[in-house]
Parts: sequence; C-alpha cells; structure tokens
Amino acid sequence: MGGPTARELRARHDPSAVRKTFVAQADELADRPVGGIDGATLRFYTFAGLYGDSSFGTVAQLWQSLADGDAETARSQAEKLRSVVPSMAPGSTLSGGALPGATLPGTTAAAGTDGTSAATPSPYDNAWSAFLAVTCNDTEWPEDVRTYQRAVATDRERFPLFGAASANITPCAFWHNDPVEPPVEFTTEGPANVLVLQNLRDPATPLLGGQIAREAFGDRARLVSVDDGGHGVYVYADNPCALNTTTRFLLDGNLPQTDTLCAAPAGSARNAGSALALG
Repeated sequence: MGGPTARELRARHDPSAVRKTFVAQADELADRPVGGIDGATLRFYTFAGLYGDSSFGTVAQLWQSLADGDAETARSQAEKLRSVVPSMAPGSTLSGGALPGATLPGTTAAAGTDGTSAATPSPYDNAWSAFLAVTCNDTEWPEDVRTYQRAVATDRERFPLFGAASANITPCAFWHNDPVEPPVEFTTEGPANVLVLQNLRDPATPLLGGQIAREAFGDRARLVSVDDGGHGVYVYADNPCALNTTTRFLLDGNLPQTDTLCAAPAGSARNAGSALALG
C-alpha cells in the first residue's frame, strides 16, 4: 500500500503535515482497506483514541501499521482502541453506527456455543439507553431519511478529518415521543450556581463550547479550564486542582472568585494542583 512514510507520521512539529497525511491515508483506505479497516473506520478509531492521552501511542501504531499494509498489527491496535470509549465496546448499540452485537471492521466478535456471534447484553446498555432518552427527548429530530442522506454527503466534504458520522441517522429519527418542553436557554438571569468544567484538549466537547457556555451564563457561572486532554474532568480524570475546585463547589455551593486554569500536575514546570486566576 502506498501510504505515508514513517517520517510523515512523525511530523509532530507541523500539524498541517499531520492533517494532510491523515486525510490522504483515510482516502486511500476508502479504496483499499487494510485488515478490514477503511477510511471511515480509521477516522472513528482515531477519534476514540483521542479520548485519553494514554491512547495516543496506540493510535500512532495503528496509523503506521495501516501505512505499512500490516493487517495483523492493524487489527491488534484496533482491538486495543475498542475499550477506549463505550461506543466501541463489543455489543455496544452505537459501535460506529452498528447494531447491538455487531463487529467493527478490523476486530473480532465473541463466539457463541453454536459458532455464531454471542448475543450477550452490552455492559453499556443502561448508559446508552439513558443517553438516547435525553438526546432524543431534548429536541425535535428530522424524520425524513433523505435529510440525513443529504447531511452525510455534505459533511463528508466539510469535515475531512472526522467525516460524516455525526450527520448520520440515529434512533432519534424514529422516536415516538415529542419533547415535553422547549430546550432550556442559556441566559444571564438566574442564580449564580453554574460551574463549567472543560479540558483544554477535549476531542468530544472542544474548549470553545465551554467558553461559549460561560459567556452565555455571564456572572452566574465560572469556567474551570484544565490543562489536560480527554473527555471528562471530574471523577474521570485526576487533576488535583480540578477535583478540589469542583468538590468545594459541590460541598458549599460557592463558585470560585474568578475563572480558573488548572495547570497540569507532576511532570510540568507548574506546581501540581495550582490554580491560575484568569482575571
């Protein structure tokens, strides 16, 4: 496979080169998959791998093995990434848009006693049921399948890094309940009891979203920005500053005096757990 070279994959000093290499590799895999992994699947595995900094090495190894045409190693790295987020776990209802029990390309399914794929309940069934209940009941969703077809075609061109996955159809298109009330608006009117937690390098809910929410709430809110990657700040991560700031708020209900930037802990030149006022 005429994929990117190791030198291209190591072009960490030039984000534009990494972007160009990734898009070219995804496009090539769309025509010539390796180990069952095509361009769309590569995008999804990469996105999932960004959920935790500890997975970056696995993502890089996946890219390299695909560039080398090494199907066996690519499948091995893909298996490792399946456990990064619930949506990639075996049997998940939302595994890359697959149905319960489906197998993602480049991975293997659990076998039942009759040699078929085991139809065991997903351990994430409750979590995804709750997610869909909130998401689908929150707002009105288009019911016309052609609406999603057009959106997919558009997003393939607009977002070459992620592709069209987020524009695709979901169970919300067939939801039988209508929203019982309009979506809650963010306003500056109301009690000052909103603490917004945001990792600086969150792949799922980017920093800009946290900043927009903070601005919309005005003085009702404070923004705690954390020098970390991944999705999830409180409980899901271990930044001492973020954990302590949030716990104090939950215990006494008082917001920090100012927006706060929580520095990276050990290994950084900054003191672990220190809070830097943002004015």
